[in-house]
This record gives sequence, structure tokens and C-alpha cells, in this order.
Amino acid sequence: MFEAVFAQGKSFSAGIFRIQFLILPHEGISDISPEIQVGVSVPKKKHKKAVTRNLLKRRMREAYRQHFRQYLPGNLSKSFKLYLVLVYIPTTIEPYSTIESDIKIALKTLQEKLCSVL
Repeated sequence: MFEAVFAQGKSFSAGIFRIQFLILPHEGISDISPEIQVGVSVPKKKHKKAVTRNLLKRRMREAYRQHFRQYLPGNLSKSFKLYLVLVYIPTTIEPYSTIESDIKIALKTLQEKLCSVL
């Protein structure tokens, strides 16, 4: 599904992140997977060491986990499914506070875009 989000989805930039998202209809009643699926990405081209990439991905996941309930709807809709990929852009290692504040900005912007689409 990762490829489909990049091929067919929409994107925007928010702070230090590029956000790719794709909204698709549910396949049917038997589909029990979550309504929102999230992936995080730190490009290997910009951060050569796996330790650095893992650190940044852990920070991104934690910031998302802390704040997604405030900005994304509790149940998106039973007829739609959201696929979301957060891509880290900078070549430097940003502190958690920067990552957290920019995740909030990204989620708020995503919330506004979702309200206009749905």
C-alpha cells in the first residue's frame, strides 16, 4: 500500500515533514483493518546510519501517537480508509520538541484537508 500512497495520493509539506495521504473506500464489511494506517519514512540518502534513521522514526511515531487523537476524527467514516505516510525532510537530527510541534502542524493541516474532502 506504501507504493499506492506515493503513486496516487496527495501530498503537502508541513514544517520538517512531507505528508502523503490517500483516501480509499473500504472493500467491504469483512475488512477489519484500522481506518487509519500510518507509515513513517526517513530517507537513507539523507541519513546514512541506521541508528540515526531509527532514532528519528521512533521520535516521529511517538509524537504522532501522542497527538493524533486531538486532530484526526475518532472514526473517520465507516466507508473510507486513510493511508498516511510521514516523510522526514531535513538532513540534520532535529530534537523531539521540533518534531512534536511539526507533527501537530501536519495533523492540523491534514484535518483541514480531510474536512474539505469528506
